Amino acid sequence: MSSTSFHTIMLHVMLLLASCRSGASPPTVLVVSLDTTRADAIGCYAEQLGLTAELESRPAPSTPNIDELAREGVRFAWALSNMPVTLGAHASLFSGLDSHGHRVVRNGFPIPKEIPLLQEQFREAGWDTLAAISSTVLDPGMGLERGFAVYDSEKGRGPMFVHRRSADDVKGAVTGLLEARRDRGTESSPLFLFVHFYDAHAPWISADPDALSKYSVGGYGGFVDGSLSSIQQLRRMWKNNRLRMVDSRQAWRFYLAELSTVDRVLGELLDDLRGRHLLDNGLVVILGDHGETLDDADVTPYSHGEDVDLRDIHVPLIFTGYGNMSLPRGTVVSKTVRLQDVGATIAALAGLDQAPGEGQRLDPLWKGQDIDIPPLLGEAGRPRDLEDTRNWNNLPFERTVVDDGLMLLRNPLWPSQDGLFAVAEGQPRIHDQGRAAHLRQLLAEWDAVAPSHRYPGSQRKMDEALRALGYLEDEPSTSASSQASENLKDVGLPESGPESTRPSSGMAGSGEGPGSKSWEPSNAR
Repeated sequence: MSSTSFHTIMLHVMLLLASCRSGASPPTVLVVSLDTTRADAIGCYAEQLGLTAELESRPAPSTPNIDELAREGVRFAWALSNMPVTLGAHASLFSGLDSHGHRVVRNGFPIPKEIPLLQEQFREAGWDTLAAISSTVLDPGMGLERGFAVYDSEKGRGPMFVHRRSADDVKGAVTGLLEARRDRGTESSPLFLFVHFYDAHAPWISADPDALSKYSVGGYGGFVDGSLSSIQQLRRMWKNNRLRMVDSRQAWRFYLAELSTVDRVLGELLDDLRGRHLLDNGLVVILGDHGETLDDADVTPYSHGEDVDLRDIHVPLIFTGYGNMSLPRGTVVSKTVRLQDVGATIAALAGLDQAPGEGQRLDPLWKGQDIDIPPLLGEAGRPRDLEDTRNWNNLPFERTVVDDGLMLLRNPLWPSQDGLFAVAEGQPRIHDQGRAAHLRQLLAEWDAVAPSHRYPGSQRKMDEALRALGYLEDEPSTSASSQASENLKDVGLPESGPESTRPSSGMAGSGEGPGSKSWEPSNAR
């Protein structure tokens, strides 16, 4: 028996003995991933950013259960995802690595088998590891299932849910997993539970009627109904400068209603866990994997994956502890942190002696210590029709480095989008040539050691799923233009992809548009 195996077995025994002596329940770690959830779509973050008032262009979010968790625990004001695609972001969460480290190009590229994952270490330490996921992009075969004793990914209830399932269905799956623990003989083991809610990802098709009514647009008779076809029409209207304010608000209505529904389901799930005494000594971690561009686009509206602006990588991150895992209440950490740091923090709080990857423990921050957080290095994973076919696939795409409250963006496709920005509401532009040069050098060094080109293998079945989930369209990407191809030539990257024209942003109707004082994109550069 290896020393590592002996150590993990002894740790499990010690946890059980401690529970028996104290009469306390074994510890539980619950990690909840809110797919495609930008931070300002959560009530407590909207309050932080001054976005709680009802606006003509946008309703205010309503997420009382998540907000209560923030009041009971620790909220990170500026948590940033390493990558604005679902599989890549979750790979960073569970591996502690950025995209160059875990080598997930985009959805459909499995996590390499040699990359250690957090749940594997929990299972080796004697924890019962369970997961309920809700989208094909995280299905078994993509690598995230490694380390989970049971990885529930069953879908298929109705034609709209072949490749996804609703929050209510996920909650039902979790109930089944918990009830099956007795038959599996794991009820007395510590529990690591991962729950993935996909509802906020387009198309918006699973919100409660009550949630939709909260954000109703009186007398609306337009085309926006949350369906994939209506979202594609939103993109076309935006591109042609014909998007009306009322259509934009209706899109926000459907998006926020999905998150309001998830919040309701999360509250019911937490009540169930409390009723089973699984949170008597528990840690709850709520996070977003990445955000979403809506009407606040520069080039790519109503999508994600092509941008690494704050709207696409600023995500909610909340830690709440109970019993022996209690944390400070009502604490807000203002320092910028990375999604890849979350695994190391969970492992430390759960008593594991290490975590995979290069993540930084974050718990000293809520104890008042000012620790150094390494720079965040992130990149987009689209448009795939312009990916590099000789080197690391994502080198032509938008990329970012964030350090000490500043964000440098570099976009080989659209150099006019480059710049230095503050990590703050509205992503204001900063003029500091010295800081920009330093961050540019960090980004260049990261790119210089990027992995080699990676081939995904057969993509037919995954492409079918991605098209059904709205990741792929029959028409060319809005940013895949002849001008973008010329820009790739200028920076020495391969030219590829179809031609199209770059869209101009704005909304038609009532005089709103980028030249009007009555409307401004919230993340305008």
